[in-house]
Amino acid sequence: MGWMLRNMRKLQSIARRGGVARRLLRKGARIMSDSALYGFVIWCIGCVIPTPLDQAPAPVNYAPVFVTTQVTPPFGPLVDPITTGVTVSLAATDPNPDDMLTVGLFEPDATVPGGYRSLGINQPLMKTTATDMGDPNLRLGTIDLSVCFNATDGTTFDLFAFVADRPFNSNGNRSQATGGLTDSNHWEITCRAM
Repeated sequence: MGWMLRNMRKLQSIARRGGVARRLLRKGARIMSDSALYGFVIWCIGCVIPTPLDQAPAPVNYAPVFVTTQVTPPFGPLVDPITTGVTVSLAATDPNPDDMLTVGLFEPDATVPGGYRSLGINQPLMKTTATDMGDPNLRLGTIDLSVCFNATDGTTFDLFAFVADRPFNSNGNRSQATGGLTDSNHWEITCRAM
């Protein structure tokens, strides 16, 4: 009889453990079905709300360039009267149509090797109303030069024109444009009494 009681207790403990196992299996099945549902919902949201595309690369900034065939008088030797001065017509192009081009005039700075001293003359170049069909990005402007006004007859010096697609630096190297690009050319000025 003792033997039977012991076996009955063992069977009851097994039955109790079987109930626990069934409950765990039911919960596991529910977790699995819920996980599948959550995974499906997340997948559907990913289909409806697209991930952001890579941003387009920044446009390339190209350097402005003087159109030397349209600069009058041309770069090179130039005679500037000491009483009246001269007007120069400038032309430059830039493949970036939204860039604002400015021409600044400079002379070599004897105190800084390879440096330039600003003459304080900056002139914006504007697109023409009737765009040049050969170059729709052509910009034009004029500057009245009086760099020889009241100078001694026969004085010579180099006058540099820089065109920039950003504002010229206000400090340091003023012939450069931080964040922008430049092009330069020059005249060999001879001051004459005429």
